Amino acid sequence: MKSLMRVKVLHYLSHGRIGGQERAMYQLFRAFENDPEFEFGVVYGEKGGYYLSRILGLNIRSMSLRSGSGFSLHVAPRIITFLKNYKIHHFHDPSPNQILPSLMLGKGTIRMFTRRGGLIDYTS
Repeated sequence: MKSLMRVKVLHYLSHGRIGGQERAMYQLFRAFENDPEFEFGVVYGEKGGYYLSRILGLNIRSMSLRSGSGFSLHVAPRIITFLKNYKIHHFHDPSPNQILPSLMLGKGTIRMFTRRGGLIDYTS
């Protein structure tokens, strides 16, 4: 029998309050919760919120950054071991405390960035 290679994807969530990104992540996790081909994990910045409580109630591995802001880099060493479990890292926020630890893992990690929340003018 052929062994199934699981696709392991880690999502970053700044907070779990009500919003489009938070809802989409919850629905994604719930839809694939029992799918043997995928394994999802989540790293979150702020504890609490409607969708985070529902995500944490699913069969999803999670870790809190426990940081006061996206620029608190003291969390990087603590999450490296957790991040190594996932081949794909999906970001929704360009916060350094999310991106830098992933970059520290080197070339073997696939990184994706999706910006939600409307149009942003990066030219000014």
